[in-house]
Amino acid sequence: MDQQIWRLWTTLHFLPPAYTQQGNLRKDDLRKIAAALNSSEYAGIEALIISMQKCGLLRVDEGLIRPVTINWSAWSERMRSAIYEIIHGWERWSKAEEHTAMSLLAALPVDCWLTLDEVVDWLRLQSDGSLVRAHWLSLFTEHPSLALHDLSTSRQAIRLLPQFSAVLNQQPPLFSAPGWHGADATARIHGYISAAGEILLPPDCRHGVLTRLAQVCTMKSVEQMITLQLDQTALQRMGSDKAALRETRELLESVQSPLPQPIAYLFDQLLAQQAIASVAATSLVVVLNDPSAIHRLQKTGFPFSQPFGDKPELLLLDTSADALAFIRTCAESGIMLETLIKPVQWISGTASIKAWMEMHADRTGRWLEICYQKARSSKPKQLFACITDDYYGKIEVRPTRRSKQGYLWGNSILALEPRHLLRLRQLEADEITELGLDHL
Repeated sequence: MDQQIWRLWTTLHFLPPAYTQQGNLRKDDLRKIAAALNSSEYAGIEALIISMQKCGLLRVDEGLIRPVTINWSAWSERMRSAIYEIIHGWERWSKAEEHTAMSLLAALPVDCWLTLDEVVDWLRLQSDGSLVRAHWLSLFTEHPSLALHDLSTSRQAIRLLPQFSAVLNQQPPLFSAPGWHGADATARIHGYISAAGEILLPPDCRHGVLTRLAQVCTMKSVEQMITLQLDQTALQRMGSDKAALRETRELLESVQSPLPQPIAYLFDQLLAQQAIASVAATSLVVVLNDPSAIHRLQKTGFPFSQPFGDKPELLLLDTSADALAFIRTCAESGIMLETLIKPVQWISGTASIKAWMEMHADRTGRWLEICYQKARSSKPKQLFACITDDYYGKIEVRPTRRSKQGYLWGNSILALEPRHLLRLRQLEADEITELGLDHL
């Protein structure tokens, strides 16, 4: 059983399930977990998750059931207290009688199959006083959450795990499944990372690394080894968060150092990535009709930047500048502006748009992240626009949602042209319907 619990506990780092409003585990989540474990026993997995939650191996965090870093001393004390509560619930025993009951249970042989009726008869024979009326049978048949014993399919035979005796005798529990060795805070972090980003972790790898790897990896299997796949998309979504990228690299290097060359190159590229524009800090995006007019524009004194070396006519006017005064000055100076792009603001306030790119000559792989609300009371949504062609081409927008494995694409794809982006807040109703924006 501890092998099953370890595999499920490990899997839930990467596939945390959630409860429905009716208090049941979501069926889709159970199917994903069962597929990862190569099992079809949905009911068994659900029962085990509930038991593990009662035992303190899992907890609910922001609506999701997540594994808890295990402190075996605390776990053992919780198990012992749970058995005390069960015994106390049968009748108001005296403390001496409860201690006697625990001593009788601790004297039972472990790690071998016994006939359940004979075990109960022996406990009754050894009892004295009011303890003779104790409901020993229910302790083993009605409390699977203890996870300290196995029952046969017929429920006529029982095998007490070695942990049962350890808990009752207040000794450190020892588990046969090698995966639990990683619960030791002094356990090593070690494994293997392939050039394709596949990560193999031995079961005794320190548990603390799983929570951190779950942020940038997807799980492939949990068998004799824990097999993960580095999610490059999740890494790319970190974009300009250099600190997070460095921490992730250090984490992977703690698993295997040095990193395979392709993985190291990937991080080098991501760390070289520069934030080219933050429209939230830009009052206007300007495209000059004549790039040579930049010299006259510099004399006007308005603060701006040129993010692209190969597109000197593309300018970003700082938020400190007066956009209307800038346009008027350009007209008076004879500086022709081909395009004016205002920041997208779905609600009043600072526009929530960030853009970044990989440092390629053709500027492929650029992403525009858009957070918006249809109304102040509505839930904010998050979109990603991928500029797959040149700057002046169409922009593909696909709704996404954030998940533990990264960002999940929606089914719909919208193609917006620059002429639409220029007046995104002033689109007519028929244009909104035609573009499909009303379905976002």
